[in-house]
Formats: sequence, structure tokens, C-alpha cells
Amino acid sequence: MAKTYGGWSKFQPFVKEGTVLASFRIVSDDTMEALKASVKARICHPFHITAFVCRLTENGLKKEGIYTKTVNEGSYFEDIEKITHTLSGYDVLLGWDCTLEKKILKMIGVEVPVLDLKKNAGYFHKFFPEDYQINDVIRTVYRNQHLEINSFEEVQWAESYMAIFHWMLKKYGNKFRENMPQLKTKYAVYKKFMRFFEEGVKLLILDTETTGLTDDAKIIQFSAIRYCVKNGKLVSDGWSSVYINPEEPLTKKITEITGLTDEKLAGGLTEKQAAGNIFKLLASCDVWGAYNSSFDHRMLSHMAARTGYRMPDRPVLDLIELPRNMIEDSALGDYRPYQLENVFSYLYPSKEVEFHDALADVKAAAMVTVRLLYDFSDVKRENIVLNFCDKEYVPHVEYVYYDVNEHAKGQIRLKVGLSEGRYGDVYWDVIHKRWDCKNTHDAVSLFAKLDLTELESMILWKYHCHTMQETAMLLKEWKEKKENKKEESA
Repeated sequence: MAKTYGGWSKFQPFVKEGTVLASFRIVSDDTMEALKASVKARICHPFHITAFVCRLTENGLKKEGIYTKTVNEGSYFEDIEKITHTLSGYDVLLGWDCTLEKKILKMIGVEVPVLDLKKNAGYFHKFFPEDYQINDVIRTVYRNQHLEINSFEEVQWAESYMAIFHWMLKKYGNKFRENMPQLKTKYAVYKKFMRFFEEGVKLLILDTETTGLTDDAKIIQFSAIRYCVKNGKLVSDGWSSVYINPEEPLTKKITEITGLTDEKLAGGLTEKQAAGNIFKLLASCDVWGAYNSSFDHRMLSHMAARTGYRMPDRPVLDLIELPRNMIEDSALGDYRPYQLENVFSYLYPSKEVEFHDALADVKAAAMVTVRLLYDFSDVKRENIVLNFCDKEYVPHVEYVYYDVNEHAKGQIRLKVGLSEGRYGDVYWDVIHKRWDCKNTHDAVSLFAKLDLTELESMILWKYHCHTMQETAMLLKEWKEKKENKKEESA
């Protein structure tokens, strides 16, 4: 038994309500050995420290804030004094493989206990690779083997150390039950989400499909449903789904995962054309939600940087937190248990969804979120309204083209590409301002089934226009620009 506890005895005194913890990271142009020597000799070598601060409460870890400080040559001793004063106000510091950092802090007068998380990783050897490399440990803790850790900023590193500490507590915390709060209980997570479900709040649930996972990957499909909380009900008041031409070929793997092809995206908007409406939509809502939100947020941030648009600042809910805390992983299978497909199938066994289509993923994530929130709450199921605009005969609008018949100049149409039927089977007659279809059996059958009011609203929402004539003018302008660009390059 003593072997099992091991270094955990060092943690026990701090695992109690009210403890203030700070996971920290020190970076410098020097090596840690050189920085230690310079601090010992009181030589002014600049360095930077970042701390992610949390407090243990009865409901779990509560973020208190982020502390960052750069020690500069010109104000070296004043900066050191400020760091010492701030860090001394915490109950315990958490680091990873931080033997030298611990000595540096002691040299500058920080007497707070420092716990090295790596030294305790050995007690979780069955979860981590043998050498306990930090990247592998973080991916294990976040349950994401594709996490791009090398692009982490210093705050993300410090936050990941806190996540490791939290993970360790959840694994063996029951051994300290007498003084340990139940971290991230169902109730704590429920309250975190429900505070955004107040009257009038606009919630945007979104998803992206991309060309890859790295920072230079581009978004090739953006989908979102906007909800508004009305009279205690979650009601959809619009949605958007747009294909984006990355202007580069897709890899075979991305095509297999998403079902998207170069041909399908060729008629999509360019990143610059799509970005304006996407960020306008994001700015129109009070809070965003996404499944594994950090990835989508990172992809949108890079899109903003490339296109020159400002990324709106909104609270972001990671929807995967709900199933992770409310469903036992043993109920979901051994392989990636909290993947959206697995959670959705568990909650809705009779429903089928085509996953890795961004709009389908958004709908599934919304249904999972509402189901878990209201299953846990005292609210009756009949008080919940989810209006996904998915009537039986409203296929997904993939694209719309402005088309002028060369042989009949009076024939101008907005030809619609739907997920059902063929391109151009259904179209908007720009001259006569009405919906119509081709004179074929399949086109007529499809047209007869369509809810044209809903179809029109989908197109208007997709292109952020008020009327079909306005949409026609917009698509005509885009077509002319594309043709002019081709002529210039020829």
C-alpha cells in the first residue's frame, strides 16, 4: 500500500477546499542550468514566467486567473521582487520536470512548496509511455492523440500542467476522500453550462472540416446553428453551412474522413470571400459551443490572421465536457469512447447521422448537449424545443451558381446544388422571380417534395442576404470577378 501512495503523500496536505494552486512554466533564451547560474551570481539574465492559477472549491477547480511576468535587464531586481511577492501568495506551485526551476525560485526567495508532477507520473505507468515525455502525457490527459502541442503558447503549457494535476487527482483521489472535494462533479459541469442558458442568450454551435490538423491547415467546410433561449426553450433561429475552396488539393486521407473532394470544393467560396460572413455570424452570438472546441477555435483564429479579419472574443463551451463528466467511459467502448459518434449512438441508438459532415456534426453535438443537460436537470423533456430546420424534404444546400444561358440571354437562373438530385434540377428564375425545375421526371419529383419556403430561407442564410434578388446580384458579382481573374492570368 505504501508503494501505491508513494509521492502522493506530498499532495495530500494541499487537496482541500480553499487551496490556491499555480501551475507554472519558466522560459529563457538560456538553458535552465545557465539561468540558474546567473540567478545564483545575481547576473541579470532575462526570463519569463507564466502561471495558471486555480482554487479548489467544493465544486472543483475554479480558475482564478493567469499571471505572467518578464524579468528584464533594466528592471531586474524590481521584477524579481514582484515575482517573489506574487508566487508567495499561492499555497502550492505545480511544474513538470522542474528540479532546476524549483532551485531558481528558491534562490529568488520563493518559499512556497513546489510539486514536480513528472515525479508522480510513475504511479500512472499503465496510462503513460515508459519515458513519460510531456507531449505524450498531455495527449493522454486530454484524450487527443492528434493534439498539436508544439504550437502551444506559454499559457497553454501552464494550463496543461494543471490539467495533469487534475487528472491525477481524479484517478487516485478517492484515496484521500477525507479531505478531497469531488472535482468536476456532474453538478459543477451542469452549472457551468446552464449559466449560458438564460433568457435571450444567443448560442452558436459550430463545427469545421479542415485540410489537416496543423496551424497552416485551412477550413473547407464551416457549419453552425444559432440558437436563442426563449421562455426556457432552446430554439433555432437560423443556420449556415458553407464549403470553402482551399485553393490547394486535398489529401486522400482528408477526402476519406470528410467525404469532400477537390471537385466538390472547386465551386465553393474562397477563404477571403467566406471569412467576412463567418466572423459576422460569430460576432452575432453571446457564446459559442463546439465539440473539442479548442481545435475549431484555433482553425478560426488562423483564418482570421490570414484574411485580416478580427476574431470576435466570446466565451467558448467545449461540449465534450458534458459526456466526459456525465457518462462512464465503460458504457461507450474502449476506442475513443467520447468521440461524438460514440456518444450520440449511446444516447440516440435508433438515429443515424452522417458524421464528419460539419452540419451533421453540429446537429449531433447540439442534441447530445441538450439531452445531457435536461436529463440531469429537473426540467421536463416536453419543455425543450430543438428546431433544426431538418424537415423531411429539405436537402442540404451545397452551392448556388449564377447562370446565364448563352443561347437564350433572357434565361438567367440561380442553379442550386442539393445533397439530393442533380445540379440545376431546381433553380430560381431571376427574370420571373420564382422557383422552378427542369422538365425531367427526377427533377419534377424532387421539386414536388421540397418545402420551397424553407429552401429559400436556407439559401438566404447561407449567403447572408435578405432576398433572392439580392443573392442573385451577389453571385453575379462573384462570377464576374472570377472570370476577370481568369482573363488576367491567361
